[in-house]
Amino acid sequence: MGERDANHAAVAQAYEKLYCQVLDLSAVGRGCPDMLVRIPTRKGSVLQLVEVKTAKGALSDSQLRFSRDFGAFEVVRTWDDVFNHVERVRAA
Repeated sequence: MGERDANHAAVAQAYEKLYCQVLDLSAVGRGCPDMLVRIPTRKGSVLQLVEVKTAKGALSDSQLRFSRDFGAFEVVRTWDDVFNHVERVRAA
């Protein structure tokens, strides 16, 4: 089973304050990112896999394998990371 980082709840709340929906995947484990985030855009919505890390947290070997096998995911640590991620998706 996966473990939540200390800032997991704060990151989820940050996405929700930006009108995103968050599905917690942290219990999946085996390198699966912590969240699936639905980001509303002018053209509909975009689904993004998100890994939450603390300031000094690094990706584990299983997370690196997941990224290699299934594609990249966004790594966020702070409110600014969340805001910049959402803005980048909405601008695309």
